[in-house]
Amino acid sequence: MTVLRVVSRWKGLSIIDKARINSYLAAMYIFQFGFMQPVASLVNSQIPVAIMTLLIIVCLFLLNGFRLQKYLISFFAVSSIYFLLSALFFSADLILTLEMYLEFLLKGFSGFLVAGFAFEEATLFRAFAGMGVLNFLAIGLTPFVSFLSSMNYMRFGYALIPSALIFVFALYGADSITRKLAWAAFGALSLGLTLVYGSRGVLIVLFLFFLLVFVFSKRIGKTIKVIVLLGGPLSLYMALRFDVLLRMVDYVYNTLGVQTYSLSKIQMMISMGLAVASSGRDMIYYQLVQLIRISPMFGLGVGSAQYYVSYTAHNIVLQILVESGFAGLIFWTFVWAKPLKEYVRLSRDREGTGYFEVATLLLAVAFGRLLISSD
Repeated sequence: MTVLRVVSRWKGLSIIDKARINSYLAAMYIFQFGFMQPVASLVNSQIPVAIMTLLIIVCLFLLNGFRLQKYLISFFAVSSIYFLLSALFFSADLILTLEMYLEFLLKGFSGFLVAGFAFEEATLFRAFAGMGVLNFLAIGLTPFVSFLSSMNYMRFGYALIPSALIFVFALYGADSITRKLAWAAFGALSLGLTLVYGSRGVLIVLFLFFLLVFVFSKRIGKTIKVIVLLGGPLSLYMALRFDVLLRMVDYVYNTLGVQTYSLSKIQMMISMGLAVASSGRDMIYYQLVQLIRISPMFGLGVGSAQYYVSYTAHNIVLQILVESGFAGLIFWTFVWAKPLKEYVRLSRDREGTGYFEVATLLLAVAFGRLLISSD
């Protein structure tokens, strides 16, 4: 009866009220991977995160009605047919293919579902900033709390980096000194913790984030862009040439005694090269290239990369080439083209409203992780 009462109240809400609630549920969906980690660590399982994902989606459907936009139905049908054909004609391991399909629905398609509802611009950014603070408070102390030790460095880094990025936008848009100081403190702490205790993959996320802002933000003048384009690469070269970055990392690692796995890998990456510090990714990539050569046009089927290499691909482009060949890469490029085109439109028309900022965060986090981390 209680559930029915809640549903009846939701049905009486205005479209604007529903859009506001949708905004908070969407922010919760993005940040729940982080703020649910203490619970997941206590039970030593990611099942609580999966349950939270399902609850958020159920709430969205109860609030807005069980209606799907046509593009979602089309995408679900096409992707399901893709998995089905792969399982029937290409699959090396049918169970693995089924597991990956279920993961796709829960981790991938669920995001499309959440994004298909209406949001209120003024609320969306506030919701993301608020959830960013909640996320930071929930997991910020993880490196110093023993009972959360089961949340490894990779999970911690990718869980906290969305908070750091939304804090950057909040700092830029703050309208008072007090708020600027507060967002600056949140941003500095979360970014510092992410770099020191997280994975190196967050460096790719940060690079993509600032690249997107640099290229598409109208708030950055052309003069500044020219200066950065000319001086940025030169400054980086000089810092590497004269070991400035290495000395800074050495100082933190050896002198200050902050001896974390992430910093040791950054040390190795700067001094010995990317391949040495790749944690075996170079060997995985080599094996994937050999698999691509077997069937370059149509690939070896969903799950083949993990089946033959015994590891996840750690690179979305190589994974697509192995599993569905160049035909699959062309298909997924067309799939990505639509949201990227929409992102360019947002950068022209909606910067400062919350949509552009949230879209930038999502693009950076998603592609930054998919380029060098597990699928």
